[in-house]
Formats: sequence, C-alpha cells, structure tokens
Amino acid sequence: MKKLFYIVVSLITIFVVNVTPCLAGTQVAQTDTSGFSPIQSYQQQVKNEKKQNKKNGEMSPASSDANTYTIPNQEGTLTSNVYMQTLPTISGDTYQYNYQVSAVYSGNCTVERIRTTWQGSADMKTSGSISLGLGDSVSASSSSSWQNIKTVTKYYENTDGAKTAWYSSNMIIAPSSDYEWFTVALVNTALVKLKGDAMVYQYSAST
Repeated sequence: MKKLFYIVVSLITIFVVNVTPCLAGTQVAQTDTSGFSPIQSYQQQVKNEKKQNKKNGEMSPASSDANTYTIPNQEGTLTSNVYMQTLPTISGDTYQYNYQVSAVYSGNCTVERIRTTWQGSADMKTSGSISLGLGDSVSASSSSSWQNIKTVTKYYENTDGAKTAWYSSNMIIAPSSDYEWFTVALVNTALVKLKGDAMVYQYSAST
C-alpha cells in the first residue's frame, strides 16, 4: 500500500512539473538582423505564383490571411497566418493596430525548429513613425511627400519540437496626421525545418 502511494504521488508530481502555461507574456520576439524581409519574400512568392494583383509592391489592408504550402514527399503542410485590425484603436494622435502572426506545421514529422517572422509597412510623411509595438520604431524623412516606410523585421522561434510558433502585439503609428489612411500592411513568413530533411521550408501571407 505504501509503495502504491509513492507511485501515485510521483505521477502527480510529474504531471504538475510538466504543466507549462501558454502565456504571451513569456514570449520574447527577436530582431532579425540577417537582412531577410518578409515583405520582399511575399512579393517574390506572389510573382512566382503569377498572382500579382497589387501595384508598386503596395499591399492593401485586410483583416486576415492564411496561406498553406504542401511540403514535398508527403511530409505535411506549413501554414502562414496573419491577422490585423482593419480599424485602429485611437489614443490621441496615435493609431494602434492589434495583430497576431503564426507559423503552423501539420504532419507526422519531427520539427527541429519553427519560426514566424513578420514586418509591417505604411505610407507616411514628415515626422511619421511606425513600429511593431516592440521598440525599434522607424521614421519617415522630413519630406512632405508620402513614403512607404517599413518596420524592422521581428521573429519568434520554437526549437522544442512544437509545431506552432506565434506572436501578438500592436503596430503603432504616430502621429496620425502623417499617416495615409488604409495603407498599413503586415506580412508574415512561416518557416519550418523538419528532422531528416535538409531543406528549410518557408511561406508567406499578407494583410
């Protein structure tokens, strides 16, 4: 009876230790300094698929998008998801757009790493600035002409075998007077590396 009691206590202890709360606050986004641009990657992807329906590389805002890539040799699928508020939350002369990005692998292979990488843009002028809500804001030049300003590139990566990587925050634009309405956009690139496969697969989605 005492032996059985120890076994039960041990099982309870193991269960409790392995419970990890899924809290966005525990995630830390990193700055991608490799020079990779999700916006450029997406534009090339659209061009390759011969579905280019945007002018001058500008992207029209939408609430969400999900693009799925089928990995060769029946290894599964990789989906890039991006969601962003169409209408901002307004605080004084600052616009905030809630957004969420994710990379999702579906299949039976072991995931070595999975990453979601995102970048935003908007048309701004004079002293306008844009950020992904994670610092590192980028400002327009002092010109009175509209300029397409791109944010720094951020990423979040899981290397623990998880099949999903996601992040959420707020894109911040200020002042509102230096922002051209309905030009804000967000691009997300999903990436996955599978065990036993030398290839790294990536696919993009855009608002």
